[in-house]
Amino acid sequence: MEYERILRVLKKTRKNKGITLRGLAPSVGVSPQTLCYIENNKVPLKMKEYLAICKALDVHPKELLVVSTIKEERWNTAIRMELLQDRDYRIIKDLVMLMTLQEEDL
Repeated sequence: MEYERILRVLKKTRKNKGITLRGLAPSVGVSPQTLCYIENNKVPLKMKEYLAICKALDVHPKELLVVSTIKEERWNTAIRMELLQDRDYRIIKDLVMLMTLQEEDL
C-alpha cells in the first residue's frame, strides 16, 4: 500500500540522516513514542505532522508523495482519508493536483 510505503520512506530517511525519534519529536510537536507509532502504522499520520517531518528532515513533501501511479479510487485507501480532518483532506487533494501539473504550468 502506498501509505505504508510513505511511512517506510520517512523512517528510512530519518535514519539515513542520523536523526533519532527523540531528536525529531520537538520539531513535529509530538512525543517520540507517537512518532514511533506513526512510523509503525499504529497511529495515523496527520498532514500537519507529515509537513513538519518533511521540513525537519529537509525533504520536499512531493518527494514522498509519488502519486502518479496511484489511481484516484485507490488514493482514499492509500492515505486513510476516512481518518483525516476535512482541512487535511483538502490540502492533500490540492497537493495531488499540483503534483500532476507540469513545472511550466506552476
